[in-house]
Amino acid sequence: MALTGVQESYFKSYGGSAKELAETLEHGWFYRGQSFPQWKGKPRGEACTHLAPSAFVFCIENHDQVGNRAKGERLEHLVSLAAFRAASALLCFTPYAPMIWMGQEWAATTPFQFFTDHEGELGRLVSEGRKKEFGIASGDVPDPQAEETFKRSKLTWDELRLYPHAAVLELYRDCLRRRAAWLQGIANDRSRWRVVALENAVAIRYQSTPERLLVCTLRGDARMSLTEGELAAPAGAEWRLEFESNDAWRERGGGRGLPEAARKAVDALVLDGPATVLLVAREKARPR
Repeated sequence: MALTGVQESYFKSYGGSAKELAETLEHGWFYRGQSFPQWKGKPRGEACTHLAPSAFVFCIENHDQVGNRAKGERLEHLVSLAAFRAASALLCFTPYAPMIWMGQEWAATTPFQFFTDHEGELGRLVSEGRKKEFGIASGDVPDPQAEETFKRSKLTWDELRLYPHAAVLELYRDCLRRRAAWLQGIANDRSRWRVVALENAVAIRYQSTPERLLVCTLRGDARMSLTEGELAAPAGAEWRLEFESNDAWRERGGGRGLPEAARKAVDALVLDGPATVLLVAREKARPR
């Protein structure tokens, strides 16, 4: 919802705000006893922060969400590449186990359409039911019983060598390498990280060694100071840019993240579009 703006079916009960995203990241899931619109206002869910983060699996798309769309469009087909990169980096840098769904790691162009192989009357009923479910012209909904529907859903592995797919794959590899290097060891300890809700953005502050600050905006228009309040660098240190989902170096497919020359002190962030940024605390340079 935060990325696509879709509010049909079960998405009706979510607003997609940065505040909702921050609550989900802090707790593990969103509904923890609040009124649930689709249940006529009855409460849904319960508290979950007593559970270890390793008990949760997070994703930005899965086979149910994609396959149950009328035409099987993936998230990467519905949002900009910048938004997909930002969401992908956030997924990799949350404390929870990331689920990376087939082809997502290179922004596959192929859809994942609902397909079946039932015989006789059951097959006919499935095809008819699919048309009725979406209430649109029958020609617009792929027939789940048709072999072509299955074939369209198969991954095209040659994409791995092409732009922008190769660059997206390198982003995932880069994020997961970083996750293994410093996040994996502290992710399961809730005392080692906290989530901060910002206007149009969310941040996760990690008590790693050294300390790190993850900032993500899925829509842009996010501005924040990094010198005061909950986002201020530790005493005697300054934030330095370690990773950026939209950096030009990555956009050109030229390596694993920012070159050393681009890693500079940051005291404010202005994110006009979707982006995920990772900052690392370093000792302040002494004046000469």
